[in-house]
Amino acid sequence: MANSKSPLKMIFAIKKEEWPLVLSLFAQNFLINTTYWIHKQLKTEKLYSHYDNEPFVLFGLEMSASQAELLAKALNIAVAALAVVAFSNASNYLRRQNLLAFFAGFIVLALLGFSVIIENPPAAVVWVFYLFGDLFNTLMLAAFFSFANDILPSEAAKRLYGVIGLGGVLGGSVGSTTLRATMDSISSDRWMLIAAGIVVAIVGFAFLNARFAKQAGLGDEPAP
Repeated sequence: MANSKSPLKMIFAIKKEEWPLVLSLFAQNFLINTTYWIHKQLKTEKLYSHYDNEPFVLFGLEMSASQAELLAKALNIAVAALAVVAFSNASNYLRRQNLLAFFAGFIVLALLGFSVIIENPPAAVVWVFYLFGDLFNTLMLAAFFSFANDILPSEAAKRLYGVIGLGGVLGGSVGSTTLRATMDSISSDRWMLIAAGIVVAIVGFAFLNARFAKQAGLGDEPAP
């Protein structure tokens, strides 16, 4: 007798009660990576356009746009380290969806601020905007996977992370292709507002995830 399970269920063995949680985590990961890849391309475009006409000068040394980006990537390491420290400290006081909501609030405020000045940014804003891109990715993904690891026992994680991770892969593809297709029709300040709206939606999915995890019998709060 042929197996009645669909290929997706056979591969990932997702239980019926887990589907709402899996799809919600998939969507959340999709939106995080979509937003990151849109921002990744915007920050690179802003850096290159700013230094295309005038070189970046550091201690009397002139650098091209590509050399300036190499320096920015090196600075991202320091920013990521500071983000890890901030995340670790915040996680001592906040848990799960509240932790993600805390950092999302900071990110939304930053995006709203960038929306005012991103069209013709001075050099300082160009650099802050570039570093902010990786800060977004570090904080949001750390909070996302902290929540996912907290609610999914190892057995469930082995079955479900394939689908959840696929959301991130697809999000990166959609984010990069969407920006290329709409670069001429949607201004950078509008993209900042769109990104802020997406981040709010990501927080909404975080609270949905908590509800779906409870319905699936996962993620009960540990006893104090």
